[in-house]
Amino acid sequence: MQAGNLIDWSECSFVALYAGQALADEVIAWLRERGLRLIGVYNMANDRDGRAVQADFLFGR
Repeated sequence: MQAGNLIDWSECSFVALYAGQALADEVIAWLRERGLRLIGVYNMANDRDGRAVQADFLFGR
C-alpha cells in the first residue's frame, strides 16, 4: 500500500459476548462511514453448531 493509507485490524463478533458490544455489522458500517473498506476476514471462530461467533477483520483505505 502507498504511504498515507490507513489499515485497521479488528476482532469483531457476530453475536454479543458482553453487554454493550458493537457487532460486526455495526463496526463495518462505522468504519465504512469513515472511509475504510473491508479487505478480508480471517481466523473465523465458530460455536459447536458451526455458527460464526467472531473473526479478525482487515480494513483499509
